Amino acid sequence: MYKPVFKHNLIAKFITVMALAAIGFEGLQWFLPYRSFNPIDMGYNLLGGFLAVGVILVSRRFSHMKSAD
Repeated sequence: MYKPVFKHNLIAKFITVMALAAIGFEGLQWFLPYRSFNPIDMGYNLLGGFLAVGVILVSRRFSHMKSAD
């Protein structure tokens, strides 16, 4: 039986897509002659994505708290 992986866990879906995009964008620069691959840039891309997830989680929590009032 087929069971969707990300049907209920949207945060895991976002983190997976964000990590693949960060790795993909930086990996693409490996093949471009006018750009250079830098693993530190990839780390900063990932850090920015994780910070975005944190902001989304905090804002969702506060919006749920306001709607309960």
